[in-house]
Amino acid sequence: MTAALSLLAFVGLSTIAAQRWLVSARWTTRGPGLAIWAWQALSLSVAAALLLAGFTLILPLSHLSVDLAELVRACEVHLRERYETPLGTGLALVGGGAAVVIVLRLAFAFVAVSVDVGQRRRHLRDLVAVLGRRHNEGQYVEVEHDVPLVYCLPGRRGWSLPGSRSSQPAKASEVIVTSAAVHCLSDAELAGVLRHERAHLETRHDLAIGAARALERAFLGFSLFRVAADQITRLAEMQADDRAGPRRPLAMALMRLGTAQPPAGAMGAHGANTLQRAQRLLEPTAALSPHLHAAVISGPLLMLALPLVLALAPALMPLGLDHCAGFSPPSC
Repeated sequence: MTAALSLLAFVGLSTIAAQRWLVSARWTTRGPGLAIWAWQALSLSVAAALLLAGFTLILPLSHLSVDLAELVRACEVHLRERYETPLGTGLALVGGGAAVVIVLRLAFAFVAVSVDVGQRRRHLRDLVAVLGRRHNEGQYVEVEHDVPLVYCLPGRRGWSLPGSRSSQPAKASEVIVTSAAVHCLSDAELAGVLRHERAHLETRHDLAIGAARALERAFLGFSLFRVAADQITRLAEMQADDRAGPRRPLAMALMRLGTAQPPAGAMGAHGANTLQRAQRLLEPTAALSPHLHAAVISGPLLMLALPLVLALAPALMPLGLDHCAGFSPPSC
């Protein structure tokens, strides 16, 4: 049971550390791409720890103990003893059941989020295919609307626009601009927002945000995954800002567009954090130091490996020791 307790302690400490320090860390706004990586690694490691905690509890009752003993060249009898719980079979079955539930919820959440977002984007594509018209050699699609909006639709399925000069289907991923946004933005500002949206599409931020929302849905009520999804969404906008070229035109564009939200299923350049992002673009920012850069890369790698290390620790402890005296293969 030591492994399960260690994994649960890891979950608790990671949750506290993330919400107390990582959320307010100043380096995340200077390196949003690395910060996204840190939140992804943290989320995956906590999810893996919860799953492995259940599996370690049921290990003494399953044939996996034999396979694990052979893998680490340990004695099966002693390995079972190290993973047994003081409450016996009952707690082991609860742990195994919890692991199965986690796997099922993860599968359902990823499918549900993918289907929901896919349906919303198909609906938007159908509307834009009817109402939109292409501008600037296909750089964006304009739709008539009195609210200034700029957003992108990630995807893989091609679709065509009425009146398009090209006989080929339009690109699956598109940038949509409302007529109100075209009128209120200067050429430089519009170009900056378009580069921001193309950065979203090229970096595939939709996949990172979708995975984070799926984990949030799978572990409903677990605040860490909700915070991680919100942070990844916010940081994705900052990373796209940094890849959009000149900072001042984009900052002015964000202030003109305001806080209007893009349609559900789309990714927009503006929203709840628009003014804070505009201020960030107008302020000078220092690059991450090489030491901090290396730490941010290696730290999440350690986080990803730690749950597996904790789960296998009881099995690895007897290595090199003769724990099998009096026992004969194949048990040892």
